[in-house]
Amino acid sequence: MLGHGATDFYQAAVPALVPYFIVTFHLTLARGASAVFAATILSAVLQPYFGWLADRRATPWLTTYGLLLAAGGIAVAVMAPSFTIALVAVAFAGIGVAAFHPEATRAVNVFSGQSKGTGMSFFTIGGNIGFALAPIIVVPLATASTRGVLAALCLLAIPSAWVMSRAMGALPLERGRKSMSAEHDASLPHDAWGAFALLGIVVGMRSMMVVAMNTFLPTYWARTLHRSLQGGALALSMLLAIGLAGVLVGGKMADRIGAKRVILWSAIAMGPAFWLLASARNATEAWVVLPLLAFALFGSGGVMVVLGQAYLPRHLGTASGVTVGLAVTFGGLAAPLLGRVADVNGLHTMLLLLAACAPVMALIAWRLPDRRHH
Repeated sequence: MLGHGATDFYQAAVPALVPYFIVTFHLTLARGASAVFAATILSAVLQPYFGWLADRRATPWLTTYGLLLAAGGIAVAVMAPSFTIALVAVAFAGIGVAAFHPEATRAVNVFSGQSKGTGMSFFTIGGNIGFALAPIIVVPLATASTRGVLAALCLLAIPSAWVMSRAMGALPLERGRKSMSAEHDASLPHDAWGAFALLGIVVGMRSMMVVAMNTFLPTYWARTLHRSLQGGALALSMLLAIGLAGVLVGGKMADRIGAKRVILWSAIAMGPAFWLLASARNATEAWVVLPLLAFALFGSGGVMVVLGQAYLPRHLGTASGVTVGLAVTFGGLAAPLLGRVADVNGLHTMLLLLAACAPVMALIAWRLPDRRHH
């Protein structure tokens, strides 16, 4: 949980830095959102590879060095003299995030025993705490006068990485050989690659919605609701904090009623939540909508990884790498396009577009087969 929280803090720092990049380097919303794209494009290529590697040999050191690389990339990005250098730095941070997640997620599967949903929910909560802290810390410190303080905070990754290395040391070293034999283990269900591909579409659509909120909610708060960026950062942190309860409830419910139902009901709730946020006439009305939006967005987060592992019981690392990778990648790829929609038609229209995508996501989720994790 600590390692996941620290890593996701630096991951969430990228969209939190977008308002700073826009002001400092005089960028459009679409150009500023390209930082999110840069942080995810290498993850798109590397995260499935790291998952494949986790299926074949024990690589717990990837979690430690991935965390350190993510922190270092953010430190360089915030101190960068040009936007080009900042883009390169956040790209390296994205590599660190890609290295961390598959091995760490696979370890959670080992540690959780039979309570996969609950175990993954606690792990996901650690990441959500990191996401919740990032905007409320990064946005106020991302200024010309205080950016050095923000860069220095990245040094906190060092003790976090040490604790993470001790936790990962509890994994059995022979795990890689056991994973190789899992492909031919007759006691395990066959991999359901078709269902896994369908789940990937749902994961990608949810990712787009989450990244949209992480990237544009503070700006929406400032431009449309006429409040400060700091107020928007607080709203985003509260959205993510409320989402912690959603993650825990979703994990508990998945162990009882199945992961598919949790994902389906979360998708059904997203459409009304985004529509109500787009229809808010002031910040007070927007605050009222945040709890519904938080439960809809985050209730199924960890559950999707659990269902992906259930679909691919013989390739747990690959399942983790692809599902977590899509959660990072697709949203990052969509961020500049959503920024373009916001530049041309306004942030209100962008929210309505997300509301229109939610029923499609729910329909695909309804088509998912329900398989319990063994």
